[in-house]
Amino acid sequence: MAATLTPTSNYVDVGANIGDMLVHALAYAPEGRHIAVEPLPELCDELRRRHRTVDVHNLALSNAQGETEFTRVCDAEALSGFLRPDLGTSFKTERLIITCGRRDSTTCCRRATSPTS
Repeated sequence: MAATLTPTSNYVDVGANIGDMLVHALAYAPEGRHIAVEPLPELCDELRRRHRTVDVHNLALSNAQGETEFTRVCDAEALSGFLRPDLGTSFKTERLIITCGRRDSTTCCRRATSPTS
């Protein structure tokens, strides 16, 4: 990140989870616009609480808009996703219905790449 972000760079974190990468982007690009996209509601709430200057969106990006099934891996949420991972009995999983938006039509992502007036 240090090699590519400038202080005014914009940053979109898709699947932001708990914001590990977002923290670095905020440090390297403090004057840029920052957007986090995260499908799990509890993680979105935490991102909003921790990063008040970041525009956080509770949705997943996909090739289609609407709602779909999503597998949450409860003890390893970074493994969560659209596909049901074959984790055996090692992890507890649950199925959720989440909102999806298309990256090319989702306002949150277009705003980050639009020139600032």
